[in-house]
Amino acid sequence: MLLPSVFILIAAVILHYYYTIKILELAHKESVWWGVGYIFTPCLYVYVASNWSATKKTFLLSLIAIPLVILGISFQPELYGF
Repeated sequence: MLLPSVFILIAAVILHYYYTIKILELAHKESVWWGVGYIFTPCLYVYVASNWSATKKTFLLSLIAIPLVILGISFQPELYGF
């Protein structure tokens, strides 16, 4: 069951980074400083919270990666000691 879990984990990483880059694009459209500050994690959450109406859909879609990671890890319990 290692191969399906690897594909699921790779899909989760790609999905998360795709939507993270989309939010980075939104930050750069608003201001170069938001784009630079977005690189640092605390500023990421400040930007998303302060611009919730513009980033809500993209941010929530990026959270789809969390259940995919859990699903991928559940397919390979012998690697994680479960």
